[in-house]
Amino acid sequence: MANNFLKSSIWILIIANSANILQYSSQLILGRFLDVADYGIFNAVNSFSLLVVPFVAVIPFIVSKYMIRYDEDPDFRNMLLQKIEAFVLLSNFTLFIILYLLANQFRLFLKIDSLTPIYIFIFLILFNVIHTFYESILQGMRRYVSHTIQGSLIVSIRLLFILVLVVYLSHSYNAALLSQLFATIIVTAYIYAISTKSTRVKNKNIHIPRVIYKEMFHYSIPVSITWGILIFISYMDIPLVKHYFNAYQAGIYSSASMIGKIGFFLPTVLLHAFFPEVINNDKLGKSSIPLLAFMLGMTLLICSSYVLVVFFFKESIITLLFGEKYLLAGEYLTKMTIFMSIVGMITVLFNFFLAKEIYHYLYISIFVIILGVIVLVFSEMSSPNDILNIFLNISSSLLVCTMLYSFFSYRKLLYEWLSKRIFS
Repeated sequence: MANNFLKSSIWILIIANSANILQYSSQLILGRFLDVADYGIFNAVNSFSLLVVPFVAVIPFIVSKYMIRYDEDPDFRNMLLQKIEAFVLLSNFTLFIILYLLANQFRLFLKIDSLTPIYIFIFLILFNVIHTFYESILQGMRRYVSHTIQGSLIVSIRLLFILVLVVYLSHSYNAALLSQLFATIIVTAYIYAISTKSTRVKNKNIHIPRVIYKEMFHYSIPVSITWGILIFISYMDIPLVKHYFNAYQAGIYSSASMIGKIGFFLPTVLLHAFFPEVINNDKLGKSSIPLLAFMLGMTLLICSSYVLVVFFFKESIITLLFGEKYLLAGEYLTKMTIFMSIVGMITVLFNFFLAKEIYHYLYISIFVIILGVIVLVFSEMSSPNDILNIFLNISSSLLVCTMLYSFFSYRKLLYEWLSKRIFS
């Protein structure tokens, strides 16, 4: 297992999960100071904004992968980064225009009276894309602790803005959305300054072969599909609850979703280090199976422990975090926690496959998602539980099918690796 990964893991877990505490403090404050209906609208808009993640998610994978590949040639690496930056900014501006033109359609789907929250989330996406690019440079340089610190910084600044804009000035979901926007702008400026110090272009005469651009494009397709699947199963349930049911029900369901995701975020903060370490191991000719076993074991241990805590103390947790007005969330909470734990395992596996450039899982995943969408479209929804059950079944099917397909596809390689470990 890579020394860099092991040395960084403890610090990443401490810093990132401290940030998660602040993140959930923000949700706690919003849950208590917003009406249940307004809290539902806030989370529906927030989750809906994540539908563009398949585009955004490509950025860190491409940037970190090619920065590590050309790490020994800084001039070539930096020129390539400059080309990627130009493409990202141009694509981001195009995306902004498209989303602006579709703003009213988003409002109608979410059944919101005002366009204001939609416009805020469009600007948030604009700056999120820019932030993600410069954040990815830190990941590509394998500065995992710095990468984690900036993530903590954005959460801390957002919490401060929530205290000022939501608690003291206006108990509104628009103020909550603006808090995210302002924090993203500030931290983007900060990481731009630190990430570009080591990536300035000194030789402008370097030519980037066209074959690299083609390779990037081909690699971006499975990345986009993968993250489209992950975001769909992780976040699309809240917009659907808001679409089929009223804002109050969406608020109750959102609180269960926020609590359920705690178990998911605790171990998966290591993914920012896990992905580049797998790539680096491939570059050095080392096996990444120990890394994968470590990540899966950590995720399973933390998530299963959290499921047990939620099962026995769900009412106490809801009351502590959101107050008694959200106690109805207990109807969804245990099932939601199991659902997000399964998503955590899937996320680790998918990141490993992307790092290894193994794409067989996409065939079965797309098939499962298509079946899930058909069920969603043709099912009658009588309560948010119906939507949750469908997403739980989709995620369970994805995990089981992916693990079985992977085992039968690579069982010979796995047997060979185990034999070497046992008899060496």
